[in-house]
Amino acid sequence: MDEEVTNIGDVTREDVTDIIQDGESESVLSLLSEYYFGLNGKNPAPEARVKNAIECATMLYKGKRYEDTIAWLDDIATQISDEEGPESDAYVLFTEDPDLETLRMDATDRIFGGDEEEGMDDDDEFDDE
Repeated sequence: MDEEVTNIGDVTREDVTDIIQDGESESVLSLLSEYYFGLNGKNPAPEARVKNAIECATMLYKGKRYEDTIAWLDDIATQISDEEGPESDAYVLFTEDPDLETLRMDATDRIFGGDEEEGMDDDDEFDDE
């Protein structure tokens, strides 16, 4: 496991939250993915992938990066499908998880619902993790 962490560059949660809060950064998704794969380690169980994806997607969502939340979830689902197949337990569990679906729907609502500007107070971002 230590070897896996070294290979991903030791991305920390703080690194991710800092870059998410930087509204101009274009490397958010790649850094978040590095963090996600570091959390997963080598050969993670499908349940661990989902749990870690919820954590990562929630960070994006709380950072008001709604389009990035959807894009990142799509990217991870595609990677799982490519690696293990669209019929695999890992892919099915990931795509059918109710918490991930709720995050996706809430992000979509924020993008298309026109209320993205509401609640832009940043005081409580990332507090409950």
